[in-house]
Amino acid sequence: MNSISDSGPKNEPQKKYVIERPYRIPEQKANMSHMDLTTATNVISQLPHDKAWPFRIGIPLIASSIGATAIYINNHFRKSLLLMHYMRLSSYIGMVIIPCCTGSIVFMTMISSDILQQHTKCSICLQTKAAVFQGMMGVMYPLILAPLVSFPTAGALPGSNLPSLTKRPKEVLSYSMEIIKPMWPKLRVITLCHIVLAMGLTHFQFDYFHTKILPYVTTGSTEKKD
Repeated sequence: MNSISDSGPKNEPQKKYVIERPYRIPEQKANMSHMDLTTATNVISQLPHDKAWPFRIGIPLIASSIGATAIYINNHFRKSLLLMHYMRLSSYIGMVIIPCCTGSIVFMTMISSDILQQHTKCSICLQTKAAVFQGMMGVMYPLILAPLVSFPTAGALPGSNLPSLTKRPKEVLSYSMEIIKPMWPKLRVITLCHIVLAMGLTHFQFDYFHTKILPYVTTGSTEKKD
């Protein structure tokens, strides 16, 4: 008589169910050479603030610094040309909002996007490029815009004898240099502050990307593996 074998279910190893992070890419290596910009942006948005703060507050810092410098230059030109409150809002649109937007876009596309997509491997090269761009957008750009905005505004006032920007541009340039001359000591300090801000922010973005964001994308952890 054959013995009746146990027909009960065999003990199978239990499956482990792991909930992966939404933007984890386990099939990529930790030293991958390229990351999609959209993926990097999504990762930054879900990381804690202390893990991605250089990217979250970077653009607002750049815009605020440019805006503060533009306001200072605009007010100095308006005071020198005796504009008082005449067309103040229009001057702020041309002198403050435009440089803020332009400078933010330049830093975001030329520096932050470069870091996120790993086009440039040299941190010092990126910091140097950021310093040059920030100096140009934060100081030089408002200085160029100031006479272009202020002189036509002042020329529209009754009894104004200022030189015309279109008819006598050399005289406008000469007068503008006289207005700017008392500002040079402060402008040197402001330019240095812009350079330090741009280089420091670029350094932290580069460092946090490689030590916090990239490990998170490849392993799901914010700790960099040696």
